[in-house]
Amino acid sequence: MHANAAHLFGHDCALLSDGLRCAQPTTSTADDTEWHQKSGSLGVKPVEKYTFGRCDIEVFKIDSTTLYKFAGDLDEKFDGRKFIKPQTEIVRIHLGALRTVNSVGVREWVYLMREFSDLPTVILEDCSVAVVDQINIVPQMLGRATVESFFAPYYCPQCDEEVTCLIRCVDHKSRLLEKKAPVLKHDKCQADLEFDALEDCYFHQIERFFKP
Repeated sequence: MHANAAHLFGHDCALLSDGLRCAQPTTSTADDTEWHQKSGSLGVKPVEKYTFGRCDIEVFKIDSTTLYKFAGDLDEKFDGRKFIKPQTEIVRIHLGALRTVNSVGVREWVYLMREFSDLPTVILEDCSVAVVDQINIVPQMLGRATVESFFAPYYCPQCDEEVTCLIRCVDHKSRLLEKKAPVLKHDKCQADLEFDALEDCYFHQIERFFKP
């Protein structure tokens, strides 16, 4: 682990976010999916918008999928009871832009996941480091959802740079289930990256990512 990373470990071996790793990623293992391209490049507008304090949510409906895009901070202002339950077969929740998640935000999120528990398919994608940290403490945050992808902290010794990488679960399933970090290279210099956390802690709940 990078010596300069001020990581603290607490209850249930959970890794606390240092704030530096939540920046936009410079390394990614997955491209934008088709429906993301539709919502962006084709100019699909959100059908609903919610604002809870410093948390903004946009809702898109594309074919049989409802997409929720979260951004900001999930805290005591968030109210999971105010969402209109989607009627589509697939629900995707994009969490890459969530910077922080506090304990009250977790409680409301768990309530939302319970409301979504009878939906056919719920997928969490691009879970930020802050979200993964909280899932390690409160696995009920997953509800019956599966995790398609999540961010993880790495360090490039050649560039002396902290890098937040997007990991697609299906591409690294066997290694992840062994609680081992995927081997990745830095896009900038092609050097091997070092995983910048304790694997047993950061991948503490990894089995639940694959099974609801």
